[in-house]
Amino acid sequence: NCGATLIHISSDYVYDIEKKGPLLESDICSPKSVYAKSKFQGEEVIKELLHEHIIIRTSWLYSTFGNNFVKTMIHLGKSKDELSIVADQIGAPTYARDLARALCEISSTIVNAEEKEEFFGTFNFSNEGAISWYDFAEAIFKLEGIHIKLNKISTSKYNAPAQRPLWSVMSKNKIKTTFNLETHHWLDGLRRMLIALKN
Repeated sequence: NCGATLIHISSDYVYDIEKKGPLLESDICSPKSVYAKSKFQGEEVIKELLHEHIIIRTSWLYSTFGNNFVKTMIHLGKSKDELSIVADQIGAPTYARDLARALCEISSTIVNAEEKEEFFGTFNFSNEGAISWYDFAEAIFKLEGIHIKLNKISTSKYNAPAQRPLWSVMSKNKIKTTFNLETHHWLDGLRRMLIALKN
């Protein structure tokens, strides 16, 4: 052991349970898809091998880089007249820059702490709020001034190859309290991402 702390990024998909309130780190996980199961198995291996770990479960990531939902919607919105978007999966979109900032703050806290024990464990992190993919697409088009006909579709009718949770809204109380973190609303994150994308 070199004394280092491992910070591992996991997924909201590990939960996949029916719940009326925000998902807690202590909730039982029930991963369904191959992706979700691999994420959960990764968490379990880390817990077994290294006590000094921080696992962060995040959701619906997007940024100015790579392929993601926001950039795909902008592209499709400019090339199509009509789209059908899933409306029964509820979660919290997370701007990757906000996650990166949180990771930097967490790392700084760990490095400067004399007693690190209280910082180890599993934490949820996402932007605030709860919306569907349909709501998210609608907000993207509105902010971008794109006029397109949107249709709501169910997960079952969308018929995606991989199973996805219908409820992915996570509580951030633990990470906010432990690391004194500030979390931003998903709409604020989206606005900042779209500005960065233009620049």
